[in-house]
Amino acid sequence: MRYRNVVDLLANYTNTLGFFVGNEVASNVNSGSSNFLAKTYLDAYVKAAVRDVKAHIKQMSYRAIPLGYASSVERLPSYTELHSNEANYFNCGPTEDRVDFFGCVNMASCFVPHLSMIAC
Repeated sequence: MRYRNVVDLLANYTNTLGFFVGNEVASNVNSGSSNFLAKTYLDAYVKAAVRDVKAHIKQMSYRAIPLGYASSVERLPSYTELHSNEANYFNCGPTEDRVDFFGCVNMASCFVPHLSMIAC
């Protein structure tokens, strides 16, 4: 319901370029067996939210407004594989289930002082 309320409030502003449906939702979940399952559920929740918000935008006849997800880079060296898998997951399936853009919040240089920039 909250997603729909935000969309309803901002959809008619022409300077609304898009909405983030999730921001670092599962970034702090480690890859242990039970935590991996938790991340899987969280990612599935975000993807369902993308589907639901896209359906709401269509139902309300709003203009096409892109939806995205932002992930973070916190742990080295596994960040490249993690984000590749995450980006592929959020961009697979029918168009109405996919994100339109995938953002990456680069926090690696905050945790590893000698790195100034790492691409996601």
